[in-house]
Amino acid sequence: MTIKRFFLRSPHYLEVIGCFSCMWIMSFFSSVWLHGLSYSQFLLNMIMGTVVYTLIEYWFHRFVLHELLSRIHNNHHREPRKLKIITTPIIPAIVYDLLIILILNLVFGQKTASGLNGGIAIGQIMMELTHVLHHSRNTHWLLRYARSYHLWHHFGVTKDCETSKLMSSVDTHKKLESSHGLTTPFWDFVFRTQPTSWPVYRRYPFLRFVLLPFPLVSFVLMAIVIRALTLPISSPAKEETSSPPKSEWQDSLSAFGKLEFGYFLSSCVGGMSTVFFLW
Repeated sequence: MTIKRFFLRSPHYLEVIGCFSCMWIMSFFSSVWLHGLSYSQFLLNMIMGTVVYTLIEYWFHRFVLHELLSRIHNNHHREPRKLKIITTPIIPAIVYDLLIILILNLVFGQKTASGLNGGIAIGQIMMELTHVLHHSRNTHWLLRYARSYHLWHHFGVTKDCETSKLMSSVDTHKKLESSHGLTTPFWDFVFRTQPTSWPVYRRYPFLRFVLLPFPLVSFVLMAIVIRALTLPISSPAKEETSSPPKSEWQDSLSAFGKLEFGYFLSSCVGGMSTVFFLW
C-alpha cells in the first residue's frame, strides 16, 4: 500500500466502526475515570457533542469537500453507488477530529471536551453508516426521508433550473441547491441552504420546521409524522428512489472493499490516540 493510498483510502465500514468506537471508549474512560464525571454528566456532554458533530459535518461537506477537495469529492458524485469510495478516509478524519479536540479543550476545558469528543465519535459512526445506507438498497423506512434528502443533494434541481434534472457531472454538482447536511437539516436551515424545492417540503410545508441539531432525529420524526398522516409522498427523484435492477446496485459485502486488518488496527490505535490530548 502506497503512502498516498494509506492516507486517502476510503475505509471499510467495519474499520470506521472500530476506529470511532475506540475513540468513544477512550472518551468515556477519560471523562468518568480520569476526570471524575458522573455517568449523567458524561451523557449530557456526549449529547452536546453530537450537536457539535452535525455542525462539523455540515461545514466539512459544504466547504471542505465541495470547495477545497472538490476534485476528489467529484468521484463520489460521478459514481454515487460505488460503495468502495463512500466512506471518509480515516486518517484525515482523525486529523480534523484532533484539531476539533484541541479547540474544544481550549474553550471548554478537558473535563467537558472529553465528553464532547465521545459525541463526535458517535456522530461520525452514525453519519458513515447512514451514508452507506443512502446509496444502497438497505434503508429502513425510518430513514427514508434522510435518504431522500441526501439524494436530493445528488440528483435534485439547481438554483438556475426550473425542472428536476440529474446532476452528477463535474461542472454541475457545485451548483446544487442545498441539502449539505447528511444527518440533519438543521444547519441547512440556519445557513440558508435548505432545499425549498424538495418534494417532502412542498407536500408538507410544516416539516420545514422539524429541525433538531442531533443526528437523524429530525428525519426519523418526519418519517413517523408522514406515516401517521397516511398520505402518499412523491419521491424526490424517481430515478434514484425507485429500486433499480439488482445488477445496477453494488451493495454486496464485496462492494465495500476488502477489510484490511493492518489498516483496521492502525485506525483503532489512531482513534484512541486522539483522546490522549485530553489527559
